[in-house]
Amino acid sequence: MTGLLSRGVGGGRAGPSLLGVREQFGLGVRARLPFRAFVLAGPGSGSRLVVDVAHQWCETGHTC
Repeated sequence: MTGLLSRGVGGGRAGPSLLGVREQFGLGVRARLPFRAFVLAGPGSGSRLVVDVAHQWCETGHTC
């Protein structure tokens, strides 16, 4: 595992969950890749956490 997603969605600090504990999870990838995390509404009145991990790293100004 290359890292642990521990920041809150939107770049802030992770807040308490409904159970009053912070939630962290690991995401195993083969390399250190850029990612973004955001929350989508649904299903119903709930919400979903989405972690979008890049397939490869592109240098600034280069096309992959």
